Amino acid sequence: VVGKVNEVVAQGKEGRLFAVVHICGKQFKVTTEDIIIIEGYWPPINGDQIKLEKVLLVGGRDFTLVGRPILPQDLVSVNATVIEKDLSHTKTIFFKRRRKQYMRMNFYRSQMTMLRINDILIDGKINEHSSVTQYSRTWD
Repeated sequence: VVGKVNEVVAQGKEGRLFAVVHICGKQFKVTTEDIIIIEGYWPPINGDQIKLEKVLLVGGRDFTLVGRPILPQDLVSVNATVIEKDLSHTKTIFFKRRRKQYMRMNFYRSQMTMLRINDILIDGKINEHSSVTQYSRTWD
């Protein structure tokens, strides 16, 4: 099975790939040219090219690669671009204490970052271990 998957990847016949990536505490199922919205503060600015390293799963039409818990960084690369940083719609917080004539209304807008997934690539062969052990990849 591993040999067949390596052969399909080497020939470039894997078709349109999808991936499950972990970003800012959430998981997103993405494919090429998808746009995802990340809520909350996130440091990258518009136009930044980002390689998403926490890839949990990659799949195509005929196969799926599942990480335990994540796939090796040298096996899969998911590249993205920050296309927009903006604020969300206005959200309302309403406080009321009954029978006390106490009412408060607050409004806020949270930060959002929009990412476009440029490409999903399988770089190496499956079941080949890299010579470098990766340690500091699991923290946000």
